[in-house]
Amino acid sequence: MTTQLLFGGIYSNSPSNSVASYNSLANYGTTWGAEDYYRKQVIPTGGTLSSWYIKLAAAPGAGKSFVFTVRLNGVSAALTITISDAATTGADITHSVAVVAGDIVDILATPSGTPSASTIPTWTMVFTPTIDNENIILSRGYCYNGGTRYYAAQGGRNGGSEYVSVNPIPCAGTAKKLYVDMAADAGAAPDAYTFALMKNGAGSALTTSVVADNTTGNDTAHTVDLAAGDTLCISIVPVSSPAVTGQIAAISWVFLSTTANESFVLGADSLNKPNVGTTEYVPLHDTEYDWSATEANRLSGGCQTPYKLKNFYVKFSSAPSGNYTLNVRGGGNNTGITVTILSGNTAGNDTAHTYDLVDYQTMSVSCLAAGSAIRVMFGICVYTAPAGWTNIGKINGIAATSIAKVNGIAVASIAKVNGVAV
Repeated sequence: MTTQLLFGGIYSNSPSNSVASYNSLANYGTTWGAEDYYRKQVIPTGGTLSSWYIKLAAAPGAGKSFVFTVRLNGVSAALTITISDAATTGADITHSVAVVAGDIVDILATPSGTPSASTIPTWTMVFTPTIDNENIILSRGYCYNGGTRYYAAQGGRNGGSEYVSVNPIPCAGTAKKLYVDMAADAGAAPDAYTFALMKNGAGSALTTSVVADNTTGNDTAHTVDLAAGDTLCISIVPVSSPAVTGQIAAISWVFLSTTANESFVLGADSLNKPNVGTTEYVPLHDTEYDWSATEANRLSGGCQTPYKLKNFYVKFSSAPSGNYTLNVRGGGNNTGITVTILSGNTAGNDTAHTYDLVDYQTMSVSCLAAGSAIRVMFGICVYTAPAGWTNIGKINGIAATSIAKVNGIAVASIAKVNGVAV
């Protein structure tokens, strides 16, 4: 059975310490706030949510607490974490929440006793798909009647031009099952908005139009082949000059990984560029942050074992006049996953190094830039080795951790290969 690690939280924003507040489940740049559609996400395939880890930047305080709860279609579900007093971490590894395609999810934070206003929660959560190797990629975008808009394929970073919204993906697979859920319909038919996955600057077969008076749509018929290094984003195109403009849409799609147990997180700066000559940081998982010289202000947190990182892909908006070096960092240290892109080039990758995540660990990406300042976009593969496959290196030249079945038998059911315990 395969799993996916979802990242959430924004490392500069805290839930209210006086009233209930809400956020996205897999949060890429969304702040805490009142319940509204901006913070809701739509599920594109069936599975379960479980194994939720949260890390706080500051404890709630003596006699004070926060209760964090997953909500399903507007109703609190069983997956919940309470963090109280001097604690800065918490987990729920007992409960799970079953989801199906079209479900709406978000996070509720409920304070008690006026806890610290600077808790800044970040988290990870596990998604276990009903169909092996289906990963949920959650995004969002605004629908404007003035022209085409582009949004990050994961997270939703936006811009009027495609180049500011693309990210390279770090592993191969198939895109499928595009789902859209809009906060409001487009007006009156034939008013509509068309949503599509863009690949390497061109539209793809994965697309759906939502025509008034409808607010939902999907494409479960088409697929798009993806290779490591391909760039992706979401386009939203108005049709017939819709009367309603500016409404948010929850957008999601499925990434079916070619290699078992692989998924990804995408990251980028938020239209700004790293300052030349200074090491600066962004979170590992977020597509809407500016670079900061203070790493503590740009962290992804709440990581968990046994997940690992590999295949770090980086792409620039244009070729810089100097060298750029990017490092994936864990717990305040370089992990060994690094990319240096020389002057005049626009892309690079590190497919040689791996890194094991640690429970509740914080992660970031650093950049030391020289020459001209340019925009930086990246993606990194998050994966797990099949349970027990630690003593076998390769089978017929293929890494054992990349094999889902041997002679039709799931690797989890195999105890030995040629007498060697797996």
